[in-house]
Amino acid sequence: MIGIDYSPGMVKRAWELVERQGWQNVEVRRGDGSQPAMEQPDLARHDVDAAIATFAISAMADVHTALRNVRDALCPGGRFFVIDLRLVPHGPGGILVRCLGLSYRLLAGWTGQDVITALQETFDTVQVVRGGRSWVVIAIATT
Repeated sequence: MIGIDYSPGMVKRAWELVERQGWQNVEVRRGDGSQPAMEQPDLARHDVDAAIATFAISAMADVHTALRNVRDALCPGGRFFVIDLRLVPHGPGGILVRCLGLSYRLLAGWTGQDVITALQETFDTVQVVRGGRSWVVIAIATT
């Protein structure tokens, strides 16, 4: 299992957890998912069975490139499980959602790109488990 994060602090915390738990099958790397081959050339060979992104895709500088990188790393039939934010500024909570969006943009670099739409444009099949107009989207994408 390989974990990749952009933040050196999160990579350090992940390594500490791996060591504390004594996991022998986990490797942690620093990388940018929106860069070619996620800056991890060995992951561009279509041999990854599954990938997970938790609250990360919407904060990528280039959502579409990040998704293509994941798709390209997955083997045929591979699955990508995504939990992310979808800040839809409509309805009674619109003002709150716009404020959250501004905060998320300032703190995490949110680009405002819609994760569900980008998944649908990149993967053969996208099953939205929870989403629609909700703030949190859970989706499974398949190559």
